Amino acid sequence: HVANLLRDVLAASNRHEIDGVMMHYAASYRSGDHLNVQQVKQMIQETWKLYPDITYDSKVVSIRVTGDWATVETVDTAHATALPDGTLTG
Repeated sequence: HVANLLRDVLAASNRHEIDGVMMHYAASYRSGDHLNVQQVKQMIQETWKLYPDITYDSKVVSIRVTGDWATVETVDTAHATALPDGTLTG
């Protein structure tokens, strides 16, 4: 089940379907950097705007399940066309 969920998120990410990605986040989600779900959504959308051809790959290294919790180790990559120098900083 966990592997299927990860595949769903990856597929939605590669289609740039924000609703398909965000449906996997709880409203109360907080990242390790203390970002809430709305901040994560905004960051994803900004990334897609800056890199419209970005694609992702994720390889599962291990999945550990304990009760209702799953810990997943992955190796993730993203590929996109680089922006010209100075594009982000003006």
